[in-house]
Amino acid sequence: YHAGCKVNAADYKSTGFVENVVGLEVTSSVVLAKPSGWFVGGRFAAAGAQRLIISSSGNAITLSAPIPSLVSGVAFEAYPGCDHTLATCAAKFNNHLNFGGFPYIPVKNPFAGDALV
Repeated sequence: YHAGCKVNAADYKSTGFVENVVGLEVTSSVVLAKPSGWFVGGRFAAAGAQRLIISSSGNAITLSAPIPSLVSGVAFEAYPGCDHTLATCAAKFNNHLNFGGFPYIPVKNPFAGDALV
């Protein structure tokens, strides 16, 4: 969601209320409405704090670190993550025209035959 990417985070924001918190896992029916992995690498904001989302499946997401004041009933915002691939940029965000990566670099040097990576 940076200037070069040009995806507007607000267009992809999901909002809801925390239903349960156990350790780093937060559950909410809002998460259930999205495909598994949708929020991985994204951002979770609640109770005046933000955390990286490291997994999402079913009605649960796992945060990178706890939010001490996060309890059931607290409102949250969740933003989907991006794995920085052209496929995700196109399919998830319809933003392939602004993709800033290099998806077509060959793994072998075409001039010398040795590996580039």
